Amino acid sequence: MRTVAGLVVIGLVGCSSQHAAVDSGTDARNADADIGDDAAPDALFDASIDAPSFVASPACTTTPSIMFDSMTRQIGNIARSGNTLYVSAYAVVNSTATDPVIIPIDLTTGTAGTAFIPDHPVALWVGGGDVYASERADDGTIWRLHDGGSPVALVQHLPTPTVVTSDDAYVYWGEVSGLVKRRALAGGAITPVTTCDPSRELVIRGDQLYCAYNGFVFRTAKEGAGQPIYMSSTATQYPIAEMIQDGSIYYITLDPMPDIFTVDTTTDAAVRLNQLTSIGRYYGIATSSDYFYISEGSGLRRMSRSTFASTVIAPATGAQANPIVWNGQLYFAMMNQQDPGLHYVMHCID
Repeated sequence: MRTVAGLVVIGLVGCSSQHAAVDSGTDARNADADIGDDAAPDALFDASIDAPSFVASPACTTTPSIMFDSMTRQIGNIARSGNTLYVSAYAVVNSTATDPVIIPIDLTTGTAGTAFIPDHPVALWVGGGDVYASERADDGTIWRLHDGGSPVALVQHLPTPTVVTSDDAYVYWGEVSGLVKRRALAGGAITPVTTCDPSRELVIRGDQLYCAYNGFVFRTAKEGAGQPIYMSSTATQYPIAEMIQDGSIYYITLDPMPDIFTVDTTTDAAVRLNQLTSIGRYYGIATSSDYFYISEGSGLRRMSRSTFASTVIAPATGAQANPIVWNGQLYFAMMNQQDPGLHYVMHCID
C-alpha cells in the first residue's frame, strides 16, 4: 500500500483513497535549508548506517530488526530498484506534510546514502525496473530513481500527478483530474491515454495498460487506442490497496475479510484466489516464486501460491506499507503502536 504523507484515512468501511491529497505546506527545501540537499542522512535520522551483515539478521519468525528509523518523520512507502531500497519520509505538522526526503539504502551493505529532498512529499512507484516518485502537488514533478544513480526530474509542472508506472519506452501517470497520460522516457510531447478516476494503481502487461480504480480494474491499449475492457471485481467493491505484475496481475482489496485476486486475461474477469485466510485488512503485496507476502495490520503474512495456506511470519502491529522481497530477505515499514510518532523499516530473512 502506498501512502502520501501518512495522511491517508482508511475508514472501517474501506471507502477512502489510499492516496490522500496533501498540502505540502512550507517549501521543503527552505524547511531543510540548514541541512542542505547533500546532507548525509544521519543528519536527519538515526539510521542504521553501520548495520550488521544481513547474514546475521533474524528470521522473520523471531523478531525482525529495525533497518531504518525515520525518527520524527513518517514513512510513506518503500520501493526497490536493483540493489537500492528507497524510503519516502516526511514530517506532519498540524495535518500538513512537510520536510520530505527520499533515502536510498544499499541492500548489499545496509548503508543509507545521501538524502534527496524533493519539493513536495512523494509516493514511490515501480515500473520497468526503476522507482518513480510522484509529487502530489499542483505543480508536481515525477522523479526517476535508478539503482545507484542520482534522481532525475523526468516530467515537471504536472497538475497533481498520482500513480506512476513505465515500460521500456514510456512513463505513464495518473492525475487528480482522472486522466492517465504518458510521455516517452526520452522526452517529447505528453499525450492522454485514458480516463481512470480515481486511479489507484497502474500496471503494464505486454501492450496493455491496467488501471485499478476503487474496487475495479480495466485494461486498455497502452497507447490509448480502442475501448477499455472492464473487469468484474468483488461484490463488496472495497477499494484496491495494491496491484502488481508478476507474470500475472494480482491485487488485494481493503475488505475486512481480505482476499487476493488475479486478472484472467482470457476471460477479462477478476478471479478470487483465496478466501477468508485471515480477518483483517491487506495493505500491500509482494511475490516470490513460491509465496505471496502480504502486509496487514498484524504483521507480515506469507501465503503459499499453490495451496494458499498462510501464517503471519513477522508479527508487527502497525505494518501497513507494501513489503519488499529481495534475495530471500524481507523489508516492510511499520508504525510503533505505542508511539505513533515512531516509524521504521523492518528487515528479516524468511
